Amino acid sequence: MRIVALTGYQQTGKTEIARYLERRWGFRLVPLRAPAVAMMQALGIAEDYFSPQRQHCRCDDLPVTPAKAIETLMESWGRLCLDDRFWLSRWEARVGTLPPRANIVVDDIGRADEATAIRALGGKVWRVNHPKRHARNAREEANMDGIEEDRSVYNGKGLKELFRSIDGLILDQK
Repeated sequence: MRIVALTGYQQTGKTEIARYLERRWGFRLVPLRAPAVAMMQALGIAEDYFSPQRQHCRCDDLPVTPAKAIETLMESWGRLCLDDRFWLSRWEARVGTLPPRANIVVDDIGRADEATAIRALGGKVWRVNHPKRHARNAREEANMDGIEEDRSVYNGKGLKELFRSIDGLILDQK
């Protein structure tokens, strides 16, 4: 099993890279937040509200943005009320059901303990950097600063150059 976990500030290209890894290299996208999104969908919030394009926009069904709702569900309810590893254990269980030779990409690593869990399974953490994207707030910056990356990906020269660098990283890992 090969796992690539993507971290970085909002809109740096993490999901674009994950989709490329799916198309070009046969990876399977298994986001950490998938169980929380499924819970929101069970409450009637449409799946498309959680896409990268819409997750930071207000929707009629929530008093906050979908991204904020997921953040609150994962932090305030899952980690603080239940168990700090609540969401990680759900993700690990999901990964455990996949074939042993599956290639997995995670596009939403935002905490050091998540990176540690990825590495415990033999995965690598890639930080995606974009020259025009920075932390939204001090908490996001502190969380990102606590994540040590195994590789750094620069996304500032267009998709062709980005994908070329991703291909190089994949080939280096073989």
